[in-house]
Amino acid sequence: MDLYNRGHFQEDCLGILTEAFYAPNVKEQQSRYERNCKLLGKYPYLFRRDFPEFDTLPIKFFPFDDESYVPFDTREGRFGGHIAPRRQIVSRNFFKDLEKPILAENVFSQYELEYLNDNVRKSEHIGRENHIYLHYSDWLEFCSYLQCLNLRPLLEQEKIVFLIGGELAQYPIDFKSRFGLDYSQYTVRPIGIREVNRMIWQVSGEAPVDPGFQPLGLAHPTGHPQRRRLLQRDFRRASQPAGGPLGDVRQH
Repeated sequence: MDLYNRGHFQEDCLGILTEAFYAPNVKEQQSRYERNCKLLGKYPYLFRRDFPEFDTLPIKFFPFDDESYVPFDTREGRFGGHIAPRRQIVSRNFFKDLEKPILAENVFSQYELEYLNDNVRKSEHIGRENHIYLHYSDWLEFCSYLQCLNLRPLLEQEKIVFLIGGELAQYPIDFKSRFGLDYSQYTVRPIGIREVNRMIWQVSGEAPVDPGFQPLGLAHPTGHPQRRRLLQRDFRRASQPAGGPLGDVRQH
């Protein structure tokens, strides 16, 4: 790949890499892409449906091992850096403004997407708009990454709103006027046992750590003060309706 990027023997290099790494795995990637497109085609909070045909996607993913890939951008004719969508690292602070719904740019990590989906409470559970807004600047790049992501577990609770390109101007959406959903009518739901267990897991230090972020205070998802404030905010809101210090903690 390095030889190819440096312009040496490009035709031979690409042919060998395609035959050895891409071709044996392309059917699996196509199947995953088509499954994700089918799911997104029915999803209410993605506002585009013009999914390109698999063969026209601008990025191909050459498997490096069972969990990682090297992307090849056909538009630029260049291999990119090694990616591992399931690597257990939270690479950024998603909780910069706790008074607004989360807005995150170009998240292509399966782990980070699941992290957000697991740790942000549904709007119905806290009595206010609390969706996760994911903005992708390039529609074709977003579609290309559907080859290596599994969106099924991320869409079931309909927490996520996808915004593509200029759709960013829609953030945050008024769900009452646009979809007839008034979240203020919901009573704040006490935190369930699963959520408490998740908090304990994160605060205990057993959650994945990225040593590279230690100087920034971001080595642990809860290490950042704003992450702790998020947990405290939702915990406090959940405890108020029941009147007790922990509220009615129950499984859900």
